[in-house]
Amino acid sequence: EKVEFTGVAAGMSGSPVYIGGRLVGALSYRMGSFLKEPIAGVTPIEYMLMIGTGAPAAHGGTEGTELLQASALVNAIPGGLEPIETPFVTSGVPEAALRIFASDIDRLGLGRLVAGGSSQGFPSDPSPARAPLKPGDSIAAQLVTGDSSFAATGTVTHVDGDRVYAFGHPGLFNGSGDVPMARAEIYLTLSSLQASTKMSRILETIGTFRESRLPGIAGVIGPKPAMIPVMVNVKSVEAGQKNYRYEMIDNKEFTAPLVGILAASSVMNTPDYSDEMTLSVAATIQLEGHPDLILNDLYSGLAGSPPAVANMARDVSGLFGAVFSNRFEPVRVTSVKVDISSVEKGKVSFIEGIYPTRGEVAPGETAEFRVLIRPYRGERYTRKFVYRVPEGSPPGMLSVFIGGAGMLGATERNMLA
Repeated sequence: EKVEFTGVAAGMSGSPVYIGGRLVGALSYRMGSFLKEPIAGVTPIEYMLMIGTGAPAAHGGTEGTELLQASALVNAIPGGLEPIETPFVTSGVPEAALRIFASDIDRLGLGRLVAGGSSQGFPSDPSPARAPLKPGDSIAAQLVTGDSSFAATGTVTHVDGDRVYAFGHPGLFNGSGDVPMARAEIYLTLSSLQASTKMSRILETIGTFRESRLPGIAGVIGPKPAMIPVMVNVKSVEAGQKNYRYEMIDNKEFTAPLVGILAASSVMNTPDYSDEMTLSVAATIQLEGHPDLILNDLYSGLAGSPPAVANMARDVSGLFGAVFSNRFEPVRVTSVKVDISSVEKGKVSFIEGIYPTRGEVAPGETAEFRVLIRPYRGERYTRKFVYRVPEGSPPGMLSVFIGGAGMLGATERNMLA
């Protein structure tokens, strides 16, 4: 009766389907939109059991013919056939921090973002003894644990000893990769004409998902995989210092945006966060077998313009992206530490005029520039800059750029391109 009311809900992916007491597959695909009946697609269990065996996901002969007939049927359905959405449950993460990385979230196919809860702290809280995992239980693939939680939730289809099969379609990624497996608890199914959603909280970690393939995801109950420890310390004059601790997965697709989101949400979760503020950042990324990567920078923003925290988070994320996408060798990040000092004031200035002391110079000579600078809503002042023309410079027009580090960096990149 409940399904007749809610229809197919995000989070149902992997729900076991039985006929005559025999498991036939997993509820996994939504058929069209705004359906008046709760009709869904089912992934056959025989295909799910092939995950990890190296066997093809479909056979020839009559089964192949039946798949073609099913495809023709699906193509006739308005809205087509799509995997049931996997709710991406977050806790301790402000919506504004997720907005900064909205394009990355869409690119990674993380599905609908819903607020959730987590019973895990850092490190994991001791959990009471629970009954063994069984088909129909809620399950989560965790991306972040600690002071914030990120997880994709679905349903267990089949348990064979310590091996778990779930979701009935690809989860967070396609291929092999280690992602923590956790229990989850559904506390509400939010009904919607467009797409109902299960609301959940994440419980204790119980193992590792090893593979995500077309018929579903599979993993093993036992130890969780190695994670990257992340420490973010935010200091301000008004609120003192707040320390945040996280662990996140080591994955070339997810790690870069995740560390940016964690840096942004750590600042936003402090009591004195403001859109108009200045941030001083010192970040250290420890790499196995290589020197530490260091980021030291200053960010400032004014109300009505992109906040400083957004630029800071993108830079931290971009540094990770460069590391993970390098073309030379795989890297292993052993830890991340980010120290942030904040002031609730936009320390931004504008150049109002540049006056050179001379109009012609020879190679090896210097030119002085008097620069008029006006701080935001402050009094104008003058700075002098000296530039020495390199020896051997060819004759002709010389263009001199004077500005903030961000503008000069962008100008240099454009010239090199």
